[in-house]
Order: sequence, then C-alpha cells, then structure tokens
Amino acid sequence: MQAIHEVLLTVLEAILLVVLITFLFLGNLRATLVPIVTIPVCLVAALTILYALGFTVNVMTLLALVLAVGLVVDDAIVVLENHHRHLELGAAPLLAARKSSQEISFAVVAMTISLVAVYVPTVFLPKDTQGVYFFQFAMTLASAVLISGFIALTLSPMMCGRMLSLRPSRYERYLDSGFSALKRGYHRLLSWVLQKRYWVLALFILALLAGGYIYRGIPHALLPTSNIDMVVMPIMAPDTASVAYTEKLNQKLIDKISRNQNIASMF
Repeated sequence: MQAIHEVLLTVLEAILLVVLITFLFLGNLRATLVPIVTIPVCLVAALTILYALGFTVNVMTLLALVLAVGLVVDDAIVVLENHHRHLELGAAPLLAARKSSQEISFAVVAMTISLVAVYVPTVFLPKDTQGVYFFQFAMTLASAVLISGFIALTLSPMMCGRMLSLRPSRYERYLDSGFSALKRGYHRLLSWVLQKRYWVLALFILALLAGGYIYRGIPHALLPTSNIDMVVMPIMAPDTASVAYTEKLNQKLIDKISRNQNIASMF
C-alpha cells in the first residue's frame, strides 16, 4: 500500500512538472491548456480501459500512467505548433486549425502507432510472474497513448481554433529571441560536426561499445531490492534439537532485535 501511495504522489509530481515545463517553453497560458487537457482525459480513459480488461490499480499500472503523463502531450503539442505556424502565415484561427489537422493527421497517427509498437511486444511475454506484470504495464501505456492520438486529432484542433490567436506577450517575444539565438548556435555547432564527422562517428561507436560493456556489469532484477522493507532471518538448529531448545534460541534473537529502534514490527 505504501508503494502505491508513493507512485500516486509520483503521478501528481509528473503532472505538475509537465504543466510547468510546457508553460515555460510555450509562454502562453491558453496555449498550455491545449496539451495539458489531454493528461486528465487520457488518464481517466485509461483507467476505464483497465476496469474493462479486469486489471487492478497496482505498482505496474501506476508506473505506466507515470510514463504516460509525459507521452500523451506530445501529439497535442505537434498540433499546437503547426496551428501556430499557420497563424503566423496569416490564417484565421479556425482555418489554421483545419489546415493544421489536415497536414499532420498522418504524422500524428504514425507517432501514436510507433509509440504503441514499442510497448505492445511485451504483451506476448509468457504469462509467468514477470509476464503478468508487464502485460498490464504495456496495455495501460498503449491505451493511454492511443487515446492521446485520438484527442490530438479531435479535441486539440478544436481548442486551438477557439482559444488561440496571434497576440504574443512580452514573455513569448523573449522566448522567441532566445530560441533564435539557440538556433544560430545549433547551426554553428552542426557545421563544425559535419566538418569533423569521422571523429564524431568514432566517438559514437566508442560510446556504443562502452554502453554494452557497462550494461553487462549492471545487476538485473524485476524490482529494485532497495524498496524491500522486510528482512527474513532463518535459524538453523542441530538436527536433534528439541522445540524447547529452538524456542530458547529464538527468544535470544527476538530480544536482540527488539532493541533496534529502526525495526517497526516482527513476527
């Protein structure tokens, strides 16, 4: 129960961080609402699908929802950016929304399907302990991503056409100037990289080999051992030991453990 409570807090923290970062980089509260609205809609709809599939709210399904918080806003942001581009070209808000959705519908569908294709193969794992866990994880995440694609093609264009207009604030103009400087810096860096492309390729291969070597040395586990808050201590008595002897030995261990202030309970 404590683990589920911690994951629920992580979901709330993820939502707050996504809202904050989206606003900082879009610079407009109305524009921020377009992708942010997809978060509660997708999460609630995903929970409905979980109920229909007979899943429970557990650590793995909640972990999928944590990851979904950052994924479900991507499609809506793509729609929003293309809508803003048409506004800059002089189109009216409703016309810009229509043109934007028509141009990138295929791209949004492709993005959604590619994300789902990453997680769906885990559905076909053998239905042992790990397979059951990852089956619920994959289905939860895939459901949320599919719903986000549908919202990006329906709700997001409608919100763009009704809520947004090309009236940048001082903060938005400041962001645009910062991104222009970043673009110029990236152009210079890219020109340098293309001149040194063989060195960059060698560095990439070296990093790839180093990553494979390090991966082989990392311990593997289904769940992190640091989250286990229970300790099992077996007692081995002689084969000829009586019950009284074992209880006496057990009591000595209990007396010693009970003096440790870090232990909440034992049995």
